Amino acid sequence: MCCYSVDHSNAHLTTARQCKQKIIVKCTIWSVVLYGAETWTMTQADKERLETFDMWAWRRMLKVSWVDKVSNAEVLQKVQENNSILDAVQHRKFRWIGHILRHDSLLRDIIEGRMKGKATSTRGRKRLQILSPMKI
Repeated sequence: MCCYSVDHSNAHLTTARQCKQKIIVKCTIWSVVLYGAETWTMTQADKERLETFDMWAWRRMLKVSWVDKVSNAEVLQKVQENNSILDAVQHRKFRWIGHILRHDSLLRDIIEGRMKGKATSTRGRKRLQILSPMKI
């Protein structure tokens, strides 16, 4: 947790307030933003949008103006946060894929690419797959 006991009474209140705000951000805002993230096929643009939103939320929490020259690393250090929203997405994907691969179902066959039928043509752009971004 981010609540540390500090000798200075004002610093302790600030840390406790930030701790509560951080819990609110992670429990309410992240859960809404990451709804269904297990099944997303992420492009680079999607990753950049998520990282941008993540930093926007932390900056709003700290009341850092967009005019102020504060780097992202400094903002993350102030909120004592080292993992990003992309790590949460990847963690959710791993949990969901593990759940699906444990069961013998049609969805498992689809994900593993074991569907019978006519082979797809090789024309056009290569399609993104669910398992391709997973680093195992």
